Amino acid sequence: MAVSGEKELAEEHGVFGRLSLIDFVDAENLYKTFIIPSSNQRMPTLPPELEREIFELALNSSNSRATCAGNTEYLTLKFALRRVCRRVEYWVDLVSYRSIAVETSTDSGDFLELLARKPPGFFSEKVKDFWIGHFVPNAHAIDLLSACNAVEQLACYVDHKPTPKLPELIRRLPLTRLWIEHVHFSDVASLQSPTFFPALTHLYLIFWERRPPIDVPLLIQKLPLLHNLTHLALACNPTNPRLAQTVCAALPDLLFLVISLDCELEESDKTYAFDPRVVTVYVDYDEEEQDIGDSNRIWVYAEEAVAQRRSKSATSGAS
Repeated sequence: MAVSGEKELAEEHGVFGRLSLIDFVDAENLYKTFIIPSSNQRMPTLPPELEREIFELALNSSNSRATCAGNTEYLTLKFALRRVCRRVEYWVDLVSYRSIAVETSTDSGDFLELLARKPPGFFSEKVKDFWIGHFVPNAHAIDLLSACNAVEQLACYVDHKPTPKLPELIRRLPLTRLWIEHVHFSDVASLQSPTFFPALTHLYLIFWERRPPIDVPLLIQKLPLLHNLTHLALACNPTNPRLAQTVCAALPDLLFLVISLDCELEESDKTYAFDPRVVTVYVDYDEEEQDIGDSNRIWVYAEEAVAQRRSKSATSGAS
C-alpha cells in the first residue's frame, strides 16, 4: 500500500512509540474483510460512499478532535486507518483535520511545521473549524489562515496588531460563525469590499476591558449589513446595557442577543429585560475548554432559554 510510513505518521504528532502494531494490523484486516472480500466470501464489494461512511464513523466514534497536542487513543486509530489505502487516508484526513485548535505559540508553531511538511494546498479545503487562542502570535495566525482558506467557523482571539493582512484574510473566509475581538471585527468591517460575510449567522464579539473604547457608530452601521445574522453575542466587561439596547434597535430581525458576562451579577436578568431576545450568560474563561465545539454551547443555551421564556409566557397568557 502506497501510504506514508508509520514512523512518519507518528512523528506528525510526536507520539511515535505509543502506537500498538495490532491497531495497524486490525485496520488492514478490516479493509480486506469488508471492502475487498475474496471470491469465496458472500459479502459484496461496498459502494465508495458506504466505505467512506464506515471509516468516518470509526474515526468520529472516538469523540476526539484534531489538535496539535492530540490524543493518544484518537491518533492511534487515525494512523491505523490511514494505512489502509490512499483513498481511506484521504477520507481520514478530511475528518481529522476538519477541526483544529491552537492555543499557544507552541501549538501554532507545531502546526506550521506540519504545514511545511505537507504538499502545497493540503489544508486549503480540509480545515472547516479553526480555534486560534490569544497566545498565538499575530504572524502565526496570518500564516495559518493563509493556508486554510475554507474555514467556516473561526474563533480568532489573537492580540490585535495594526496590520491589514489578518483582517483581509478573515474577510475572505466563507464564514458562518465567528468569535472575534471587537477591534479585529472593526478592522474587518472597515475594509472596502463589496462582500461582508454573506453566510454569517452567528457572531460573538469580545470587548476586553483594556482595549480601546467600543466604536458604537461603526457597529451599528456594519452589523445590519450581515443580512443572515440570527445570533449575536456581546462579551462586555463591565456590562453595557445601553449598547445592547442600541444593537436590538438596529437589528429587528435578530433572533438571539447573548450578553456574556465574566462575573455573576444577581440583577443581570433584570438589567437586560428590555427585550425578550436578550439572554445573559456567565462564562468562566479560566475553566472553559478551548475549541469550536465548546464555544458553540453558548448558542444552544440561548436558544433553550428563549424557548423556555416563550413557553412560560404562553402558558401564563392562556391561564
